[in-house]
Amino acid sequence: MRNSLTLLLTICLSTLGAGAVGQFTLPQGTVVNVHTLSEDLKTPEAMSLDSKGLLWVADRATGNIWRMNAGSWKHKVGSIALQVHPDEPSIRGNLFDVAVVDDPNSDGFIVITMYTDAYEHLIIGRSTSDGNTMSVPEPILVVND
Repeated sequence: MRNSLTLLLTICLSTLGAGAVGQFTLPQGTVVNVHTLSEDLKTPEAMSLDSKGLLWVADRATGNIWRMNAGSWKHKVGSIALQVHPDEPSIRGNLFDVAVVDDPNSDGFIVITMYTDAYEHLIIGRSTSDGNTMSVPEPILVVND
């Protein structure tokens, strides 16, 4: 279900202009109303809803992580430094996922990201955030092959 919802939200973020409203009907008759939050995200890849009702969006190509509301407010919380391969500049890392949970030790959040480096290693990183800024992710798992 999460993958289907993520795909649906990603399509809505990237196909309608900011503030645009659309509507479509699912095969079983459920009507879905769509309100576009942003049109200037280059390649939104994954989203996570925090406990305060704000949406965190990962931009695959830029490595930026945004936090936004259902209105027009959007804030860049942080960025994953995506590497470029030194021998083949066309090969670079990508940011694939973001998940946000409440940090039990503070009023902030724990941010889990999944991304690749220029050598196609899959990295799962852990950051902390106060909702305005995000620490550099500490790798908690690196998969080489």
